[in-house]
Amino acid sequence: MKKYLFLLFIIVPFLSFGQLQKNDKIAIENYAEELCPCVDNLINSLGSKTVEFIRIMTLEGMDALEKALAEYYEAVSEEEFNKQVAAFDEMNSKEFQEKIKACDNKSGMSEEVIKSIDDNTGESSDYFLGYLKYHVNCEVTNLLLKVARDSATKKTD
Repeated sequence: MKKYLFLLFIIVPFLSFGQLQKNDKIAIENYAEELCPCVDNLINSLGSKTVEFIRIMTLEGMDALEKALAEYYEAVSEEEFNKQVAAFDEMNSKEFQEKIKACDNKSGMSEEVIKSIDDNTGESSDYFLGYLKYHVNCEVTNLLLKVARDSATKKTD
């Protein structure tokens, strides 16, 4: 019996090695709970069509986006189309990017978890992305992160 207890004390720490700790999961969930509404509100402030176009680009690709924009151009007035172009311009502006960065508050997370999320590698990143994917209030944030990941992947290819 003592032999089994001894083995238990030796093996259990190794079983938990490499697994994301509960406090890291909580910190990641808290981060997502702050990040999502902040980012989503900023993007939604640009109009529902902007979100629709982001969704098309992310889920269907650039060809589908170009087609959707062409159809939109044909369906609306020039003034309405120009408002949408202005929304895209605003989204790409330095000021808007600073607002997005202000949403990114990783306080309360370990440096290891922060690095994992920022580098899009490891268990912390996987847990964060999984949380966003299935959390109802994180759809727009998840779409934007997917665009960022896809563009980063294309740069390294």
